[in-house]
Amino acid sequence: MKIEDLRSGDWKFNERLRFLASRGHIVEEEYEPKVREIIKRVKEEGDTALFEYTRLYDKQEISKDNIQIPIQELENAYNEIEEDVKSALELAYERIRRFHEKQKENSFIVEEEGIILGTRVIPLERVGVYVPGGKA
Repeated sequence: MKIEDLRSGDWKFNERLRFLASRGHIVEEEYEPKVREIIKRVKEEGDTALFEYTRLYDKQEISKDNIQIPIQELENAYNEIEEDVKSALELAYERIRRFHEKQKENSFIVEEEGIILGTRVIPLERVGVYVPGGKA
Protein backbone atom coordinates (compact mmCIF):
# COMPACT_ATOMS: atom_id res chain seq x y z
CA MET A 1 0.00 0.00 0.00
CA LYS A 2 1.29 3.43 -0.91
CA ILE A 3 0.60 6.35 1.42
CA GLU A 4 0.32 9.81 -0.11
CA ASP A 5 1.02 12.97 1.91
CA LEU A 6 -1.87 15.34 1.24
CA ARG A 7 -0.72 18.12 3.57
CA SER A 8 0.85 20.18 0.80
CA GLY A 9 -0.71 21.54 -2.36
CA ASP A 10 1.46 19.15 -4.39
CA TRP A 11 -1.17 16.42 -4.15
CA LYS A 12 -3.19 18.26 -6.80
CA PHE A 13 -0.49 17.36 -9.30
CA ASN A 14 -0.29 13.70 -8.31
CA GLU A 15 -1.45 11.61 -11.29
CA ARG A 16 -2.71 8.69 -9.17
CA LEU A 17 -4.81 10.96 -6.96
CA ARG A 18 -6.25 12.79 -9.97
CA PHE A 19 -7.28 9.41 -11.38
CA LEU A 20 -8.87 8.35 -8.07
CA ALA A 21 -10.71 11.66 -7.74
CA SER A 22 -12.14 11.39 -11.25
CA ARG A 23 -13.01 7.69 -11.32
CA GLY A 24 -16.57 8.33 -10.13
CA HIS A 25 -17.14 10.46 -13.21
CA ILE A 26 -15.64 7.78 -15.44
CA VAL A 27 -17.94 5.12 -14.00
CA GLU A 28 -20.92 7.46 -14.14
CA GLU A 29 -20.35 8.30 -17.79
CA GLU A 30 -19.87 4.64 -18.68
CA TYR A 31 -22.83 3.13 -16.84
CA GLU A 32 -25.39 5.86 -16.21
CA PRO A 33 -27.12 5.70 -19.63
CA LYS A 34 -27.61 1.94 -19.33
CA VAL A 35 -28.82 2.19 -15.73
CA ARG A 36 -31.31 4.90 -16.71
CA GLU A 37 -32.58 2.68 -19.54
CA ILE A 38 -33.01 -0.26 -17.15
CA ILE A 39 -34.86 1.85 -14.57
CA LYS A 40 -37.13 3.31 -17.26
CA ARG A 41 -38.01 -0.12 -18.65
CA VAL A 42 -38.65 -1.58 -15.21
CA LYS A 43 -40.95 1.35 -14.37
CA GLU A 44 -42.83 0.92 -17.64
CA GLU A 45 -42.83 -2.88 -18.01
CA GLY A 46 -42.44 -4.10 -14.42
CA ASP A 47 -41.66 -7.77 -13.92
CA THR A 48 -41.43 -8.45 -17.65
CA ALA A 49 -38.36 -6.19 -17.85
CA LEU A 50 -36.89 -7.68 -14.66
CA PHE A 51 -37.22 -11.19 -16.00
CA GLU A 52 -35.59 -10.17 -19.28
CA TYR A 53 -32.66 -8.44 -17.55
CA THR A 54 -32.20 -11.44 -15.26
CA ARG A 55 -31.98 -13.67 -18.35
CA LEU A 56 -29.57 -11.25 -20.05
CA TYR A 57 -27.20 -10.47 -17.17
CA ASP A 58 -27.54 -13.39 -14.76
CA LYS A 59 -28.28 -16.16 -17.28
CA GLN A 60 -31.19 -17.30 -15.09
CA GLU A 61 -34.76 -18.06 -16.12
CA ILE A 62 -37.24 -16.58 -13.68
CA SER A 63 -40.95 -15.95 -13.97
CA LYS A 64 -43.84 -14.93 -11.77
CA ASP A 65 -44.21 -18.62 -10.90
CA ASN A 66 -40.68 -19.17 -9.57
CA ILE A 67 -39.46 -15.75 -8.38
CA GLN A 68 -40.38 -16.38 -4.74
CA ILE A 69 -38.27 -19.05 -3.05
CA PRO A 70 -40.40 -21.62 -1.21
CA ILE A 71 -40.01 -21.59 2.61
CA GLN A 72 -38.99 -25.26 2.65
CA GLU A 73 -36.16 -24.58 0.21
CA LEU A 74 -34.92 -21.71 2.38
CA GLU A 75 -35.08 -23.88 5.51
CA ASN A 76 -33.18 -26.68 3.77
CA ALA A 77 -30.46 -24.26 2.63
CA TYR A 78 -30.22 -22.80 6.15
CA ASN A 79 -29.82 -26.28 7.67
CA GLU A 80 -26.90 -27.01 5.31
CA ILE A 81 -24.84 -24.03 6.54
CA GLU A 82 -21.87 -24.93 8.74
CA GLU A 83 -22.43 -24.02 12.39
CA ASP A 84 -19.55 -21.50 12.60
CA VAL A 85 -20.80 -19.73 9.47
CA LYS A 86 -24.35 -19.80 10.81
CA SER A 87 -23.17 -18.27 14.10
CA ALA A 88 -21.27 -15.53 12.26
CA LEU A 89 -24.32 -14.73 10.11
CA GLU A 90 -26.60 -14.62 13.14
CA LEU A 91 -24.18 -12.31 14.97
CA ALA A 92 -23.99 -10.02 11.93
CA TYR A 93 -27.79 -10.06 11.65
CA GLU A 94 -28.20 -9.04 15.28
CA ARG A 95 -25.62 -6.25 15.02
CA ILE A 96 -27.19 -4.88 11.81
CA ARG A 97 -30.69 -5.08 13.33
CA ARG A 98 -29.61 -3.19 16.47
CA PHE A 99 -27.84 -0.54 14.39
CA HIS A 100 -30.85 0.09 12.18
CA GLU A 101 -33.25 0.13 15.13
CA LYS A 102 -31.56 3.43 16.02
CA GLN A 103 -32.43 4.80 12.55
CA LYS A 104 -36.10 4.01 12.79
CA GLU A 105 -38.39 6.93 12.06
CA ASN A 106 -41.51 7.45 14.11
CA SER A 107 -44.93 8.67 13.10
CA PHE A 108 -46.02 11.99 14.59
CA ILE A 109 -48.85 14.52 14.57
CA VAL A 110 -48.49 18.24 15.24
CA GLU A 111 -51.52 20.41 15.88
CA GLU A 112 -51.17 24.16 15.85
CA GLU A 113 -53.94 26.75 15.61
CA GLY A 114 -56.42 24.19 14.33
CA ILE A 115 -54.07 22.84 11.67
CA ILE A 116 -53.04 19.21 11.94
CA LEU A 117 -49.82 18.10 10.28
CA GLY A 118 -47.90 14.88 10.58
CA THR A 119 -46.35 11.87 9.04
CA ARG A 120 -47.16 8.20 9.28
CA VAL A 121 -44.32 5.72 8.95
CA ILE A 122 -45.48 2.32 7.72
CA PRO A 123 -42.90 -0.45 7.29
CA LEU A 124 -43.00 -2.51 4.11
CA GLU A 125 -44.02 -6.12 4.54
CA ARG A 126 -41.60 -7.32 1.85
CA VAL A 127 -39.54 -5.94 -1.01
CA GLY A 128 -37.84 -7.27 -4.11
CA VAL A 129 -34.23 -6.37 -4.81
CA TYR A 130 -32.37 -6.99 -8.03
CA VAL A 131 -28.60 -7.19 -7.56
CA PRO A 132 -26.81 -7.87 -10.83
CA GLY A 133 -23.60 -9.88 -10.93
CA GLY A 134 -21.30 -8.31 -13.52
CA LYS A 135 -19.38 -5.25 -12.40
CA ALA A 136 -21.53 -4.32 -9.39
